[in-house]
Amino acid sequence: CMQYLYLDDHSEQYTENAKNFIDEFDIGKRTINSLSAQINKIYKARGIEGFLLQFEIEFEDPQVENIEQEPITLEDYYISETIHVKPGNPVRIVNKIVHFNAYIICDGGELIFENCIINYNEADVCKIDMKDGKISIFHSCVVCKEYRDSFFVKAEKGEFAIEQTKFIGCSNFIKGENITADIVFSEMIDCSQGFVDVDGWDGKICIMGCTFRIQNVHRNATLIRVYGEQSSFLENIIIEDENSFREDEEMGICYFSAGDGAAFHCTVNGSLGNRFVKFDCAYVGSCRFSNCFRAVANTQNIEDSIFVKCTSVVSASKVEAKNCQFVDCHDKIFFYEHGCEATIEFCKFINV
Repeated sequence: CMQYLYLDDHSEQYTENAKNFIDEFDIGKRTINSLSAQINKIYKARGIEGFLLQFEIEFEDPQVENIEQEPITLEDYYISETIHVKPGNPVRIVNKIVHFNAYIICDGGELIFENCIINYNEADVCKIDMKDGKISIFHSCVVCKEYRDSFFVKAEKGEFAIEQTKFIGCSNFIKGENITADIVFSEMIDCSQGFVDVDGWDGKICIMGCTFRIQNVHRNATLIRVYGEQSSFLENIIIEDENSFREDEEMGICYFSAGDGAAFHCTVNGSLGNRFVKFDCAYVGSCRFSNCFRAVANTQNIEDSIFVKCTSVVSASKVEAKNCQFVDCHDKIFFYEHGCEATIEFCKFINV
């Protein structure tokens, strides 16, 4: 209700009628102040879009005559010479199976892949360099042929728009500095170290509506790392970790490492053999963690979240937890190497 009212003028100065309406809930001034603070965090992290997702409007599908279409055949497309992408002259690659054996240099222009299979790390030369341009990938599949220490895409400034795309075994995919990236409604299968690795002080990283499936990754990894003052958040993410790390090994995968980042409405089904922190970020809201060792670290606020069968659950020097549940958890709930200062309100601890 308060979020909906906030959309009117982006202000907490409610009308007298709105104040009377909120007072009818009899939740107390302290709770109202806490909810207002949470609304401000959502707005700072995600803007207006963060609220609009919660007020979806369904429209009836228009009656369109069902016309059968012939299947699209993808053709092999070999990049054997350097391609320069300049401003005002976008390069579109559509319905292709793309093989890299040369560079693409995106210097202020837009590079678009649509309905493609993009193979990388199958030849000696395989790289996209971007300086203040834009890379868009729609309805495609990206396949990493082998693990390499070098990154496939390196970007200084610029934008990424990735939608409804499948990533298979992708490591060291994007290395960026001061970039904006929107990765939405996509699927990541066995992606590992350096899937997204970003530094800088300007830009925003948004990963939303995606599913990560981890079954066969046998190296230490940080999937998504954001370092610096860039805004970053995960929303409506599902992580299914069925990897076979042994519990006696200090090995694992960190899913999200972003000092000032936030995670909203995420579901993490982990593996206790994964000994790395799962989410290392400032804010966790409305998330569910199951079977996780060190589910959350260095977090300042945890709200409306559920932890089931987790061990060494929250590692932070100073943390506030509100409206959370800890079920069948053991071996430290809140802790930190040099002492943890935890403020806990309206939480449930069941069989801990």
